Amino acid sequence: MKITYYFSLLFIALTIACNKHSSNKRSSTAKRTVIDGRIANVHLFPETKEFTLVVQNFTGDTSKYIGTVKKDGTFKIYFDQYIAQDVYIDPLVRTLIAHPGDSIHIDIDYATLGDIKFSGDAEKTNNDLYHYLTENYSTLDNESEYKKASKSLFETNDIQGHLNQSNIIRQYMLAKMEQFIKKFDPNNEVKTWIKNNIYINYYSSHVRFARMLAAKNQSPLDDLTQIKGLANFEKDLDEIYQSAVLNTGSMNLAWALVPSRRNKSFSDFTDNVAKSRYDTLIKQIQIGSNYYGMLHENDIDAFNKNKNLFDKHITEPFIKQPLLKRYAAVKKYLDDPTALSNAQLSNASKAAPNNLINSIRKENVGKVILIDVWATWCGPCIAEFPESKKLMETYKGKDVKFVFLCGGTTKAIYDNLIKELKLAQHYYLNKEETGALWKAFKMTGIPFKILINKNGDIVEMGNGLRAGNELTSIKINKLLVGNRLAVNVN
Repeated sequence: MKITYYFSLLFIALTIACNKHSSNKRSSTAKRTVIDGRIANVHLFPETKEFTLVVQNFTGDTSKYIGTVKKDGTFKIYFDQYIAQDVYIDPLVRTLIAHPGDSIHIDIDYATLGDIKFSGDAEKTNNDLYHYLTENYSTLDNESEYKKASKSLFETNDIQGHLNQSNIIRQYMLAKMEQFIKKFDPNNEVKTWIKNNIYINYYSSHVRFARMLAAKNQSPLDDLTQIKGLANFEKDLDEIYQSAVLNTGSMNLAWALVPSRRNKSFSDFTDNVAKSRYDTLIKQIQIGSNYYGMLHENDIDAFNKNKNLFDKHITEPFIKQPLLKRYAAVKKYLDDPTALSNAQLSNASKAAPNNLINSIRKENVGKVILIDVWATWCGPCIAEFPESKKLMETYKGKDVKFVFLCGGTTKAIYDNLIKELKLAQHYYLNKEETGALWKAFKMTGIPFKILINKNGDIVEMGNGLRAGNELTSIKINKLLVGNRLAVNVN
């Protein structure tokens, strides 16, 4: 009796241990995951001071975590995780799978760079995945020929031809997967991830092609009839999004499948997504990304207005909790932007020559300032100027100042263009000044806008605040009334 009871307990314990990562149930709270490494022969590459972990969220944005390499060749990275997903470590390591609460160890030998070994949690999973990705680093024997063929198919509007080509690549990769399985006998987690990755690339490629053709031919962007009519399309999607490990490529596929919001209210768009036949996770990624966009634009009013839809449709913790945290951070900043503004201005004053931003602030005390960073070679920048002039006309005679900063071009080209454009207050930045400004404000593209309230606080900056966007006027009006984007304006 006792022996039977003992072996029953042992069987249960082993079952739990063997299935630690087998459930696709996601955690309601984040768990701390630890990745540490030890480098042998660290002296061979002394210039490599750190390893960077890149974690993608449901919107495609990434968070980076740094592990500094110590003198003994060790490094350690911590991050909080809601779901099991693939993450990326640079250099050398590349893609691995991490589960919430994992403790993963990586051995790297600089003398044999192609030999990375994993131990600790998910040991077999990551060793097998590393071998697969190393052997299949390139998905095609001749990628240039594939791109050439795709270009020809696009020019001739041959969507069926592209589908046939995509299917050939899929079958090729599935055959490579079977070869790998016979050689390494990977666990189900790795086999599922690889298969999902192949199908994600297959569908993503074809959906993007269909969207591009629709845009080219001015057809409805939502017309994905041929893709949705494919055999096993919905079944394949269900398998991808119901897997225990989330392949981050599935985020891209979810966005590719999102219906157009053109001429639709947010509630109508949300209702349209909710009624689709896709897996609930696809719907939450699509809807959640729109809430993320609101917060990215500091549009807390829109978020509050649609909070009931948020509560109804967003239930996945890895989507919901980060959005709520970002909401709290945006609200705190909008209520009192001074502290963060001072930090940013301090950074700018150290990096930007002649303290340009501070000079603009001092020259326009008591005014709302919208700074537009542009370049003569930037098509979207030039295209926006007619809308900028309309916006300036709207606020003519009011306490609003529009300032334009041009960099990345020669003075002669700038002088000729500025006469034609007839902009308001404008400045030319030379190469060094342009580089310093980009660095100070961590710019990644233009047009780049900086919105400053009447107190001289930076309340928003980034690639939003476009002149033709109604939200830009709403924000300016808020600053005219109360110096904060958190105030209500009728």
